Amino acid sequence: MATLAPGKDYDELCESFIVFLCTHDPFDLNLPVYTLERRCSEVPDLSIDCNSHWIALNAQAWDTLPDGVLRDLLHYTQNGCIGASSLVQRIDEIVAKANNDRKWVDKVFYCVSTIEENDARRARILERLARKKGLEEGREEGREQGLTEGRAEGRAEGAKEAEARYSFLVEHLLAEGRLDDLRMATSDEARRTALFEEFEL
Repeated sequence: MATLAPGKDYDELCESFIVFLCTHDPFDLNLPVYTLERRCSEVPDLSIDCNSHWIALNAQAWDTLPDGVLRDLLHYTQNGCIGASSLVQRIDEIVAKANNDRKWVDKVFYCVSTIEENDARRARILERLARKKGLEEGREEGREQGLTEGRAEGRAEGAKEAEARYSFLVEHLLAEGRLDDLRMATSDEARRTALFEEFEL
């Protein structure tokens, strides 16, 4: 919008370059220069000739470049070494002048602190959400584990009660000499239930 006057044809748009000067490797491929051109996702071979180019410079890989201005610029960006390049010397002068301009420095620090504050706020929100999700998952897992353990304990307790009940029945039947009833109680569930009722067990 800033480079093309209203009513002008899109073909008259002048060539533009957007350069990202990075102190880290943005794509972790150890290349000093990444040239990014627009392409159609559906047809990768279709080049979009819009005269707009993105270039990402990786200052960490400055030493992989041959001697020249770009190597000097990336070396300066990464390590602060000015070297012999007149371009880098001029950039360093501009940087020094800007650093001595309190108004400009305050504006930069305000922008940086706002970005850092937003990043910190976002990190806190994400941490809260993760903690909440973890608590919910933990509660659910605890409920499931509790139910499983409760069932297992219930079965174990039920088995102990049944065993104790049967032991009392055996003792009563032996005490009364009712061996036929004892034999039937071991194989006939209906008879065993009737004997439990008889002895109120």
